[in-house]
Amino acid sequence: MEKRKFIPISLIIFAFSAFAIYRLCSSAENNNETDLNISHPEITQPVQAAEPNKQNQKEVPKKKEYVIKDYKGNIAVFESDEKKPFRITDIEVKNLPEIDRKELKNGIVAKNDEQLHALLEDYLS
Repeated sequence: MEKRKFIPISLIIFAFSAFAIYRLCSSAENNNETDLNISHPEITQPVQAAEPNKQNQKEVPKKKEYVIKDYKGNIAVFESDEKKPFRITDIEVKNLPEIDRKELKNGIVAKNDEQLHALLEDYLS
């Protein structure tokens, strides 16, 4: 008998709680709405852009260029005008066709990372 009374009371409490939560949420939304009648202070003087200060201006970094060359018998990657490679591959130049060996002797320029990866991938295949 106790169980039968418990179920309707639980439903009433649940319904009341759900309604209370709904009212709390809707009143919180109403409090967050901005009042469109608020007056904003007017700007009386025109705003002028500050003169650029050459000392504070940073130079735009130059995009990295890479040079792929033969280095001690292997394909190596150099950053633009550097003397030492930052990456030496396992690809031996002697195993490549003559035309590729000539190009690598002079150096092949890659304008960006994507070109560099594409060129190295070509030599790997």
